[in-house]
Amino acid sequence: MAREFSKGRKATYYLGLLVIIAGLLLVCWAPFVFVDRDAGTGPFGFLGSFGGRAFGGVILIVIGGFLRSVGARGLAGSGVLLDAEKARADLEPYARIGGGLLRDGLEHAQLNEAKTPDTAAEAAPPEKIIVIRCRECRNLNEENSNFCSECGAEL
Repeated sequence: MAREFSKGRKATYYLGLLVIIAGLLLVCWAPFVFVDRDAGTGPFGFLGSFGGRAFGGVILIVIGGFLRSVGARGLAGSGVLLDAEKARADLEPYARIGGGLLRDGLEHAQLNEAKTPDTAAEAAPPEKIIVIRCRECRNLNEENSNFCSECGAEL
C-alpha cells in the first residue's frame, strides 16, 4: 500500500482547490457587474449575464469539490471506481492521516488525565461525622465535646 500521496493525486487536489476558488470568485463577482455590452455573444454568451456568472461559479465549485475528493481519496476511494482492494489502497494515506490526528488527540487527553488528581478518590463519599446537639441552644458540637461550644452547657 502507498504510504504517501502520489504527485498526480496532489496535483488533482490542488487543481480542485483552485477551481473552487475560481468558482467562488465568479459567484461573488457576478452581482457587481451591472453593465456588459458584450453579454450574450460568443459561444459562452450566457456567462455574460448575472445569472449565468452565478450559475457558472456554482458549477465550478461542484467540479472543484469533485476534483478535491478524487485527489484526497483516489478514484476508487472516492467511489468513482467500484473496486474494494483498490479503494483500500487509495484510502490508506488518507486514513492514516485521520488516524494520526485521532491518536494525537488521545495522547493529549491521556497526558491531561495524568496531570489531574485521582478522580476515584474525589468521587468517594465523605466520611460520616458524628455530632451532638446541645439541649439548651440546639447547636451542633463534635462527638468528643463535653460542653457546648456555643452556650457552654454540659452535653
